[in-house]
Parts: sequence; C-alpha cells; structure tokens
Amino acid sequence: MGGNKTKASKQVLLFGAMCCAAYFASYITRHNMAAAIAEMVVALDVAKEIIGLSVTAGFMTYGIGQIISGILGDKIKPRILIAVGLAGTALCNLTVSAVSNVYLMIGVWSLNGFFQSFLWPPLVRAMVDHLEGDDYSTVASGVTVSANVGTIFTYVLTALCVKLFSWRMSFAFSALWALATGIIWFVLYPRFDSMMKRSEEKNEKNEKKEKKGGFVKFIFTSGIALLAPVIIIQGALRDGVTTWLPTYINEVFGIDTSSSILTASILPIFAIISITLTEKLRKKIGSETKTAFILFIPSFLSALVLSFIYSGSAVASVALMALLTGCMHGVNQLLICVLPSRFKESGNISTISGVLNSFTYIGSALSAYGFAFFSTLFGWGGTVLLWAGLIICGALIMAVFLKKHK
Repeated sequence: MGGNKTKASKQVLLFGAMCCAAYFASYITRHNMAAAIAEMVVALDVAKEIIGLSVTAGFMTYGIGQIISGILGDKIKPRILIAVGLAGTALCNLTVSAVSNVYLMIGVWSLNGFFQSFLWPPLVRAMVDHLEGDDYSTVASGVTVSANVGTIFTYVLTALCVKLFSWRMSFAFSALWALATGIIWFVLYPRFDSMMKRSEEKNEKNEKKEKKGGFVKFIFTSGIALLAPVIIIQGALRDGVTTWLPTYINEVFGIDTSSSILTASILPIFAIISITLTEKLRKKIGSETKTAFILFIPSFLSALVLSFIYSGSAVASVALMALLTGCMHGVNQLLICVLPSRFKESGNISTISGVLNSFTYIGSALSAYGFAFFSTLFGWGGTVLLWAGLIICGALIMAVFLKKHK
C-alpha cells in the first residue's frame, strides 16, 4: 500500500515538473519580445509605438487563439497540441532572431501568439485529467511560479545578450529551449496515462451533463461574463506595466537599456511572493473572487503613490510597479488558474480556461500599444494615473460581481 502511494506521489511530482517545464518554455518564447523592446527601439531606430505593435499583435492572436485552442483542447490530446505549440513558437522565435524588417517581425510575432495559445488551455485540461484536490492546486501554483521564473530568466538572459552579444541571441536561445522542451513533452507524456483512468470516467459523465445546456448560456449564468472586464484590466496592468518598465526607466531616469531591461526582472520576483501569499489568503478567506477584490486595494495605493513620485526615484518607482504587478499576478492566479477548476463538472474545462485567458490577453494587447501611445501624449505621469483609474474600475466591477454571486 505504502509503495503504491510513493509511486503515485512520484508520478504527480514528475508530471508537475513536466507541466512547469512546458509553461516555462512558453514564457521565455512569449515575453522575450517585451524584454528586448527597449534595446530594439534603439538598435533598429524605430518608434516605440511601431515596435510595440509586435507585442500587441502577439497578444491579440494569443487571446483569439485561446478560444480556438480551448475548444480544440477538449477534443485533441494535450500531448499533441502542446508539442505543436512549442515547435511553432520555436520557429517564430528563430525567424525573429534573423530578420530586421519591423513589419515582418509584427507578422511573425502574430503567428507566435497563435502557436502560444496552444499551450495554456490544453495544459489546464492535462492537469485536471491527471490530478485532483490538493495535487491540482499544488501543481497549478507551481506552473504559475514557473511562468514567473521564466519571466525572470527572460529578462536576465536578454540583458546579458544585449550586453555581450545582441538582442537577437535571446530569441535564438529561447527557440532552441522551446524545441527541446516540446520534444521531451511529446515523448514523456504517454508515461502518465495510468493517472487518467478515474478522470476519464468523470469526463464522460460531465460531457453528458453539458449536452443538456449550452456553453454560451453557462458563461452568463456562472458569472464569467461579468468577470471579463476585470480579467481584461488585470491583463493590461500585469503585462503592460511589465512590457514598458524598461522603456519607462530609460526615458525618465536616463539609465542604459541593458540595465533598464534587468530592472524588469525584479517584477516576477514580487509576483512569485504575491502568488504564494495570495494562495494563503485564499485558503483563509475561502473564496477566490473575494480574495481578488482585496488585491485591488494595495495595487491602487501603489499606483496612487507612484503618480506623485514617478520621476523622483528609480528604486521607488520599480518597487511600486512591482507591488502593482504582483497584485495583478495574484488576481490572475485566482481568476485564471483556480477559478476554472470550479467548473470541471461542465465537461468543458479547456474551453472555459481558454475563454478566461483570452480576456487577459485582450488587456495585454491593448496595453502593449495603448500605454506607449498614452505616454507619448500625456507623459509617464499621466500614464500612471491611467493605471490607477483602471484599478478603480476593476475593483468596482468585482464589487458588483460579489454582490450578485454571493
């Protein structure tokens, strides 16, 4: 009996490690454009709004692709979709490392966003199929942490490449990493089929339940539709602030691009701390939506203080942005990672996950171009005030949701 438990625990550990590795590879091949953008503006001699379109385009196709991937993820095995996604994003990254035409980069990065969308919804399905209870929560949190570790790795790698070689090397290295991870995922995934028997029986029952209702109706009755604007706002703040922090530091304080890029690696460290504290707070409160509402308070306070001192201290500015984005990472963890598991009885876990995550990247896409455009018109002080306004809107919508869905 003890031997079987040990074997099962080892299987969960190995499966969790494989999920973390896949999502780590996803992040270093998705966020490296944002990491390199401050240097690319200088090296390619283009306006930040133009090069920012590549990030916007990638986020847009990623968001749209989430819905497509979510639907496919309920019909096609995660083994295939995730391997294809990693192989495709590797090819796109390798292409960007070799070209100089900005408009070609925008097109390639759009395709990269679509391949990236093949990763998250199937990964959620894989975790739900193979894991239950505390095992699911532990692995889901681990996957989120691996994403932030990937972000740290990306910014450090990009800063080193800019300093020692060229921004191009960061894309080439990330491509090779993703390709190797995709091959490992495809080869090892069948080894965990024994963990799926019980889940497959449940899925058959869930699919029968879903036939009695409609998915669109479910989106509205469950309250997911009301949460859409909140998820869009947290996506805009989480990714938008991270994307433009190096440019903000470079323009406001005159710090060179490699050092500016390196400062952005601090944000994911705060994100990891925030995710850990968020999970503890969620367990204490017992509700992911109430916990998400609470996180809007410190994020608003950080934006408000930053609006007064945005040009006074680089250290204080980075610290306040780290607090803001850390809170948004916590909101993302609650609404994108934890909330979907509540609906596993619907039989459409991958689709639900894809729809929720697509809202995040609508916000990310809008912020990638919008914050740059807004900062050009009103300066970074005005842009910080915009962040504070968005946080207030998100908190008010969360309050309405909590009132309707007690």
